[in-house]
Amino acid sequence: MKYSLLLTSMLCGSVHAAIQYNLNVEIIQVRDDAGGNPTLLDPSGSGDGYLYQTQVNDIWEQAGVQVTFTNTTWDNTEAQRLTSAERNAVYANTFTSGSGDALPGLGVDTLQLFFVMDHSGTGYNGSAGSGWVGNPLPNPMFSARNAGNFQLFIDGTFSSNGRGVMANEGFTADSLSGTIAHEIGHALGLRHVEDVNGGAGAGTTQDPSYNIGTGTANLMWGAGNGPAYDNGQTVAQNFNLRADQIAAAIHNGLALDPDNNGTGVLQAIPEPSSTLLLGFGSIALLMRRKK
Repeated sequence: MKYSLLLTSMLCGSVHAAIQYNLNVEIIQVRDDAGGNPTLLDPSGSGDGYLYQTQVNDIWEQAGVQVTFTNTTWDNTEAQRLTSAERNAVYANTFTSGSGDALPGLGVDTLQLFFVMDHSGTGYNGSAGSGWVGNPLPNPMFSARNAGNFQLFIDGTFSSNGRGVMANEGFTADSLSGTIAHEIGHALGLRHVEDVNGGAGAGTTQDPSYNIGTGTANLMWGAGNGPAYDNGQTVAQNFNLRADQIAAAIHNGLALDPDNNGTGVLQAIPEPSSTLLLGFGSIALLMRRKK
């Protein structure tokens, strides 16, 4: 019995061995100048659980990538609602405002995703009545909407500081998970499928060319394109990644280095040493002899 249990554990370990890379993502919750009125980090707004984190990992595990989330805050009322110009200033690390805390520094070996209330993706343009703040969902416990944007980095083509923004409202976790995972895809050099179908890809490892049918599930379909979410499939099946997309994401993630310290936002996970593996083998032999 002990031998069977150990064998099961070793087999499970082989599944985890498929994870070859770690991607750090810093979630920055933007609050007002006084540290109140925070943007929501989870679908229900309760602050508990963060179901999206598990589901984002379910999606990116197909690429051999584990996503490690950290959470910090930024107290700046103006930054809670960003016009297109202000969002670009956050990306360029040049954003300033008349009050509140200064813009956080660039991430160290990490992507940074700012959770805000409004940005250009929610229709906010700085005018009264624009965006989501003045137009809330009528029943957020049973509906959801989110809008993300991330700097597209493609090695040798597009540079990036590894930053993105996310607005979220409502309860549905799958929706937020898919959007965050999708935006991570842009950060790692993946274009929208419809753009690649239209010839945007360069045909290189870091910027592949392909053609995907509109009925085929893929993580990188833009809003309003691709098949509808299928509740009969897993999150990962609904947000599938092709082998060439995975190769591009790995290449670009290793190359993306916003803080210029020589280490990309994606880091290879060292394989267990042969000594450790030999130790496991010895334990298995000893337990077998005790039967």
